[in-house]
Amino acid sequence: MAKKRVKKRTQTVATNAPGASKPGGSGSSRVPQSMVLRVGGSAVGPSITQLVHDVRGVMSPNTASRLKERRTNKLRDYTAMAGPLGVTHLLLFSRSSETGNVNLRLALTPRGPTFYFRVEKYALAKDVKAHQKRAKMGVEKEMRREAPILVLSNIVTSDKKSDKEADGAATEGSVPRRLETLTTTVLQSLFPTLNPQTASISSMKRALLIDRVASPENGGMVLDWRHYAIETRTSKSLPRKLRRINPDSVPNLGALGDVSDYLLGPQDGIGSEGGFTSEEDSENEVEVLKAARARKDDRRAPCLVEKKALRLVELGPRMRLRLLKVEEGLVGGKVMWHEYITKGKGEVEKLEKLHRLRREEKERRRKEQEENIQRKRKGKGEDGKNEDEEDEEDWDWDDDESGDDAMDVDEDENE
Repeated sequence: MAKKRVKKRTQTVATNAPGASKPGGSGSSRVPQSMVLRVGGSAVGPSITQLVHDVRGVMSPNTASRLKERRTNKLRDYTAMAGPLGVTHLLLFSRSSETGNVNLRLALTPRGPTFYFRVEKYALAKDVKAHQKRAKMGVEKEMRREAPILVLSNIVTSDKKSDKEADGAATEGSVPRRLETLTTTVLQSLFPTLNPQTASISSMKRALLIDRVASPENGGMVLDWRHYAIETRTSKSLPRKLRRINPDSVPNLGALGDVSDYLLGPQDGIGSEGGFTSEEDSENEVEVLKAARARKDDRRAPCLVEKKALRLVELGPRMRLRLLKVEEGLVGGKVMWHEYITKGKGEVEKLEKLHRLRREEKERRRKEQEENIQRKRKGKGEDGKNEDEEDEEDWDWDDDESGDDAMDVDEDENE
């Protein structure tokens, strides 16, 4: 007779589960977890499907990289599992069936806010590598073991005014200062915090640059998304241009008047390309603390400082995002700001009253449902036995679900 299997895997609590806090840490220090989804499944097209795959690579390793969507999946299917899985952010890609525009919604679970972006243009990772002289291939899997470093540039305007003065002076279509600060906070929460004092330079493999570009139309928020690989190596004593001169194969300098013409390169009108370096080959030198001390037996010896040469190689994808709308809730709440629609004072008060009545009605229904559940439990005389199925029947799941019309930013706004 075969030996009976003893279940061992179910008796221990996984310490590396998504959203689990580190030992000795507080619950607020949890690692952010994300889901990158395509709304509508394969109906969005192969390009958006590949873009979603590339963005999952950027968000790795703290994302659901193997998640498969179906055309019949609704938003509530993902929000219902966000809590048990420890998901903190949702990135929803969709394509409008009417205009064909590609939209991105960045939402924080479970209570929002939600940012609506329009993807004005994008380039897939394979397209970026196809135009590179020396593309970085075969190392993406190793790099994705660590989260990228987030670099934000020009998100908040450099005006010296206070937030209240900046909001009052904001023109139609421009983003108020408080929303610029909120956008910065939400973007920073996408990735784990980095402590420069304790972080190791060897763990910094990738960088995500989000740069705000000037919008000459109405002062709106337009963001450029760039994903880079970080290469580090010990800096050489000689500059890069001097190291290019190989004594074994000296180039023909007969057409040049001086060796400086070779080093300066084609920017002075000279045809030589000896000193030319492309953007992806440019290097910067930084000083970092060496891991080992000068002598292992001398504990009082200070740490050595050495120079490291850093080079950025773009991995992709590229995106240009325009902020269209900001909502308070999780896809379907009160509109905090819209780029093209401005409400008057009377309309704002009317909407405030409408949202207040909706919240009161929702709380009343939720309280009534809880009372019904407690009454059924007392009638059966059981404490929690076989009550899960009854709870699902009593709860009104439609309260937390937004309709499909609220998920498309190209449709008419009624807020």
